[in-house]
Amino acid sequence: MKTLKITLLVAFALMVSSSFASKMVKSRLGDLDMMATKGGDKILCTMGFNAELALLREAETEALVKGDCTGWVPKSKIEYVAQAAGDKTIGFGDVNIEAWIDNPTSVFVLENDDVDFDGVSIDRDFKEYLTYTIDREQTEMRNGEN
Repeated sequence: MKTLKITLLVAFALMVSSSFASKMVKSRLGDLDMMATKGGDKILCTMGFNAELALLREAETEALVKGDCTGWVPKSKIEYVAQAAGDKTIGFGDVNIEAWIDNPTSVFVLENDDVDFDGVSIDRDFKEYLTYTIDREQTEMRNGEN
C-alpha cells in the first residue's frame, strides 16, 4: 500500500510539473492571425509580431495557442521561445520532498517521513527465461579459445 502511495505521488508530481511547463511560441514573420478552427478562415484575433503565446495543443500542421484569444495557427508561422534560466523548484504544499544525489543512484520520495518503508524486493532469477544451457568449455573449444 505504501509503495502504491509513493508511486501515485511521483506520478502526480510528473503530471504537475509537465502541466506547468507550458511552451511559449511567437510569430516567425509578422502579425499572426488566429483562426477559430483548424484550417478555418474565420479570424478570431490578430496577435502582434513580438507577442508570446502559450502553446496548448499541437496537430499535424496546426497548433492551438493562447494569447489575447485562443485559436489555431499554422505551425509554419510560429517558433518556440527560449525560456530564461530561473528557479526550477516545484512546491507540493505541505508535503516535504527530500532527495540526496551524492551518489548517482535511485531517488526515493518518502511521504510523511515514513520510516517503516519496506523497500522493493527484486528477484534476479532468470532460469525460467533460459531455453537451453551453454557449456563454457565446449564454447571455448568450438571457437579455438582453449
